[in-house]
Amino acid sequence: MADRGRYVFRIKKSGERSYIQIVENKRVDGAVRQSVIANLGRADELAASGALASLLTSGTKLTDQVLLINALDEDGDGALSACAKRIGGPLLFGKIWERLGSLMCLAIS
Repeated sequence: MADRGRYVFRIKKSGERSYIQIVENKRVDGAVRQSVIANLGRADELAASGALASLLTSGTKLTDQVLLINALDEDGDGALSACAKRIGGPLLFGKIWERLGSLMCLAIS
């Protein structure tokens, strides 16, 4: 069976600008090679318009292996906090855990 590769995002610099691409990493003759699958556009424009966030959010619907981070905030002391939305397996098992009262058992012991 042929190696199907691994798809990742890559930032490609060109002068002062950065572009976001989806690339496929494959091992060819012992070396990793990248093939561009799609050029998504300028990184600054995608971030400003929310298009990249929308793409990533829609992609999370296709897998149960993702914890989607909605926001990352920094408080006055520089500490980071994140708001997260659980989806797929983590959401399902989290709800079962809550309904069975397992959190109360841990809190008591």
